[in-house]
Amino acid sequence: LRTLSAAASGETGVPGTPLGRLVLALARRRDSGGGPLAVVSCDNLSLNGVVARRAVLGLAGGWGGGLAEWIGANVSFVSTSVDRITPRTTDADIAEVAERCGYRDNSPVVAEPFRNWVLSGDFPAGRPRWEEAGAVVVDDIEPYENRKLWLLNGAHSMLAYAGQLRGHATVADALADPACRKAVEDFWDEAARHLPGEGLDIPAYRQALLERFGNARIAHRLAQIAADGTTKLRMRAVPALLAERADGRSGSASALMIAAWLDYVDVTGDLQDPLAAEIREANGSNNRVEALLRLISANLADDPEVVALVRGLSGSFATPTAVSATTTTPL
Repeated sequence: LRTLSAAASGETGVPGTPLGRLVLALARRRDSGGGPLAVVSCDNLSLNGVVARRAVLGLAGGWGGGLAEWIGANVSFVSTSVDRITPRTTDADIAEVAERCGYRDNSPVVAEPFRNWVLSGDFPAGRPRWEEAGAVVVDDIEPYENRKLWLLNGAHSMLAYAGQLRGHATVADALADPACRKAVEDFWDEAARHLPGEGLDIPAYRQALLERFGNARIAHRLAQIAADGTTKLRMRAVPALLAERADGRSGSASALMIAAWLDYVDVTGDLQDPLAAEIREANGSNNRVEALLRLISANLADDPEVVALVRGLSGSFATPTAVSATTTTPL
């Protein structure tokens, strides 16, 4: 315990990380004779309850004294999925809140009217009646996560790259462009083939997304969404493209999102990505398309038909008002 605390805490011996504090709290609950309970994960990770359980049990195993075994038998970890667009807070948002409310809040959260909270997991001490406030409780959360990840987040990435290439700054502006909207709807057609038909009401969800994206009051900046493309495309474009290929189709709409990203990284002057150095190196290589594809999926990069498809789709969103170029590497 002393070694674990020294590694994860300050001078006081109190864990300094949220995970460490959670494990300490569970240890104290066990020691005080407390009963079972549920830990509800509210972060933005897929299957966040599964991830939290694995991390907690791993840390508790080093704690010793049978803590991991007690947690495994008495604590459930509930997975959740939150679906609500909340753009990054701006100085204008802070100023507006101060004007309307009469006090300064340095971290106001601007959000759209739409909200959806899905939960899946056991509540050994009883579950609050959150469904009365609109929460959705399901047995399997993965289809709901994929619906959000592919249809909402995937469309956001398509608009982020295609929209900026066509000179737009916000989601609402990009969606009003017929070329961008068609790209989004074509991608939705592909992705929806790989979502279960029961319970998700895909047509209604798509219609709601069009209304949400068109909300000009929510100034969701495309530059913000475009960041971390290698990470996001692995989750938003690659699964649909691989599924389409496995079913014998080209996956051209999913490939178009990747092609737009390739064009974007070639011209943007503000590349924000954990693999920025690797992107720049790949972008300047002789086999540029394959090299960039490899940063998001080796399977796609090893498929000559996909490489040719993405290469052929590059330039689909060319416009004189595109983002400022810093390189002009030929395709």
